[in-house]
Amino acid sequence: MKPILAFNWKMNPQTETEAAALARASDETGVIVFPPFPLIHVARENLIRAKLGAQDVSVSESGAHTGEVSSKMLESMGVSLVIIGHSERRKQGEEDGLIVQKALQVARHGISPLLCVGETAEERGSGREEEVVTRQLRAVIEALAHEGLANGLMVAYEPVWAIGTGENDTPEDANRVAEMILKIAEGYKLSPRVLYGGSVTSATASRYIGKHSVLGGLLVGGASLKLQEVRNIIVEFLL
Repeated sequence: MKPILAFNWKMNPQTETEAAALARASDETGVIVFPPFPLIHVARENLIRAKLGAQDVSVSESGAHTGEVSSKMLESMGVSLVIIGHSERRKQGEEDGLIVQKALQVARHGISPLLCVGETAEERGSGREEEVVTRQLRAVIEALAHEGLANGLMVAYEPVWAIGTGENDTPEDANRVAEMILKIAEGYKLSPRVLYGGSVTSATASRYIGKHSVLGGLLVGGASLKLQEVRNIIVEFLL
């Protein structure tokens, strides 16, 4: 089975022209593109084979919530996945309860949550990575399963200490955590794709995806903004 490549643009690029070029370079079956909200329409217009995602969502359906974007809006734009619980959002104060509400919101609209889980450097140093990932994962799975909405869930393991640092977890440790995630999910009769994210580039990607890996794809940040990096990753894994 070919891997899933999730390209998270974060707060990039800065113009519609750049976004259009990046979307066209990323347009391949098996790719999910996550542009910032103002550029979703540009990505949609330039994607034929790739899926369209969003980077966040409001917990509210509608109303006086300045700056917020609802699941219904995203659904109407053709968004099929939403990143939930990214480490950069957790760092801004999002806790498990809010993340659960967001996961439920998108799932109720037929949009799949891409749940990010992972430990900080301090948590890794104290040997608590499995405890942290288990807590983050169970909170969302149990809420979704309670409403019969868990089948579309996708999970990304992103060790927080590796995000944007150029550092990477070892393939062995990444697979160990992925196996734990799959075992927990199996208890709910689920078998989600588990992606790895953590400063992934075309030079390091192949360390995580292979016949001996349980990882089902990659969550790519900075490298997803470089046309040549995008092409290299797509050619290696999807073509």
